[in-house]
Amino acid sequence: TLKSLSLRGCGLSASTLQALGGVLPTWKGLSSLDLGGNMLPASAVTHLTEALLQVPALDTLRLGGCSLGKAGFVALLPLLQQHPALSSLSLELNRLGDDAIRLLSTTPPTPHASSLTHLSLAWNALSAHAMHPLCAWIMMQTQTQTQVEAAGAGEGGKLISLDLEGNPLGPDGVVALFPLALRQLQCLQLGSIECGSAG
Repeated sequence: TLKSLSLRGCGLSASTLQALGGVLPTWKGLSSLDLGGNMLPASAVTHLTEALLQVPALDTLRLGGCSLGKAGFVALLPLLQQHPALSSLSLELNRLGDDAIRLLSTTPPTPHASSLTHLSLAWNALSAHAMHPLCAWIMMQTQTQTQVEAAGAGEGGKLISLDLEGNPLGPDGVVALFPLALRQLQCLQLGSIECGSAG
């Protein structure tokens, strides 16, 4: 049974992505998928999301450099809300922007969804304005998983690694992350951000 699949930088066409979406649900044991470096229009992401929701073992998804933008990110949201095992998600270099993160904060996870433990949003043109919504969503995930664990319905989980390298957060954005770092993060990557003058 296929456990890991990497198609990074393969220049996948629309027809290939369609075919991939058709076969993914047959690989029930697939735990890692890397499609980084391929152009993924929102329609392809929608089809991919529908397929991956039928792959219960998936815990690692890499979509770095896929030109997702806000529309592609929106198409991915059901996966974050509903997938039972996804724990590591890489979305670097997708120009998501602040609006995408604000949308994320309005889509709480369902109780049977897994909690992400590792999330990369590096180089996505995120500013300080996106940090409070991002932290709010992460805390929602943590609270949901805590409730699941308390109810004896599974093991709780929480985000412990967050990569925000290359985003122009500024001093305010960095400070907004401090409470999250104190509460639960074990790794916070902020290298190469634009912090401006300390004053």
